[in-house]
Amino acid sequence: MTKMLKIFLLPLITVSLFAEWPGDSWQLSSVFKDYGLPRDDGHGIHGVVVAPDGNIWVAMNGA
Repeated sequence: MTKMLKIFLLPLITVSLFAEWPGDSWQLSSVFKDYGLPRDDGHGIHGVVVAPDGNIWVAMNGA
């Protein structure tokens, strides 16, 4: 059992060590897409729901 654990954990640890290196080259600009709607007077994003399958549904209001 310990040999199986080592066989499983060694590649997992190795990959996790190198996974951070490319992450330094990108920067988060926004969580949600900017639809260009003003965010005052009730316009813009009205509500956000995360479905059980992982999809994010955004209700837009732009009259």
